[in-house]
Amino acid sequence: MEIKLKKFKSVLLVSFIILMLAFLGFYLSIYRPKFDLNIFNSYESEYLNFIENSRYIFMTPKNNVGIDTGIIFYPGGLVDEKSYLPLLVELCKDGYGVYILKSPFKLPILNQDGAEKIIKENYFSKYVLMGHSLGGTSMLKYFSKQTELSNKIEDIILLASYSDGSYIFDSTKNDNYRRDIDMLSIVGTNDKIIDIEKYEYDKSNLDRDTKYLFIDGGNHSYFSNYGKQHNDGEATISIEQQQHFVLNEVEKFLNESK
Repeated sequence: MEIKLKKFKSVLLVSFIILMLAFLGFYLSIYRPKFDLNIFNSYESEYLNFIENSRYIFMTPKNNVGIDTGIIFYPGGLVDEKSYLPLLVELCKDGYGVYILKSPFKLPILNQDGAEKIIKENYFSKYVLMGHSLGGTSMLKYFSKQTELSNKIEDIILLASYSDGSYIFDSTKNDNYRRDIDMLSIVGTNDKIIDIEKYEYDKSNLDRDTKYLFIDGGNHSYFSNYGKQHNDGEATISIEQQQHFVLNEVEKFLNESK
């Protein structure tokens, strides 16, 4: 009996060590911001209001009178949501309320309905869904449900992301799809994370009027500020150039869709 007990304790200890190592490996795999958050926040707090809770980071301009549109952003998988601040604060300064969703274990696929909970709070009259990589896929899974609240969504923006055949957003193929949604898709030419063949093939799952843009020399990682993702291609432009391109095109797209 004593030998069996010792064996059981040994197995338990080994299992605990394996579990801890797996958790440590997962924790270290998270892509974190590659900039000084304290300096960044102290500077931007002069212009923006920040609210952070367990569900999201929320930003509005200091003078937020008349803002009627909220942007709900789905981060990429295993990417710390704060990594997207440099890109998204600029959209906020242009007159949008911006939410950056938080997800369990930094996996947006586990928080597909995160936008629904925000829209339910009824802070803005209309919304834009925006997502990077796995975040874009996750937000499309949410939008495919076409709930009553999702009727407030007017635009969808995909950064290095696409829809697979499990949800089709083309009114000629799906009678339930709302035709009044505008879509924008942006990908870097040096992106080695996205499956570009699948991306091209799955264009048929999106609205036929979707606007597609390629960033010459851009990669997968530079849509955010978390450094270079493992196995991604080398960008031939700077992160500032890539994000400047994204901001210009997103602002133009949103202005044209009003």
